[in-house]
Amino acid sequence: MKETDPRSLFLEEIKCLLGSQNVKLEDNFFDLGGDSLLAAELQVLLTKSDRWRPPQLADIFEATTFGELYDRICINNPHQPR
Repeated sequence: MKETDPRSLFLEEIKCLLGSQNVKLEDNFFDLGGDSLLAAELQVLLTKSDRWRPPQLADIFEATTFGELYDRICINNPHQPR
């Protein structure tokens, strides 16, 4: 993935929050140590970007992987709820 690829930028935000460079789209937020407080921080962090729609906490809790979370909030995803 290129540095300007939205998925790469999305993962960079998560890596910064979790303090880990070993984060992939296939990973689960809670398996990597995420909890409800970090979920709220992630929501705030992702809301600051105009590259995706602001996530709801439910998006973070219900997504089984970061890739699924990205698909839920991706602006260009025709299958996401508006």
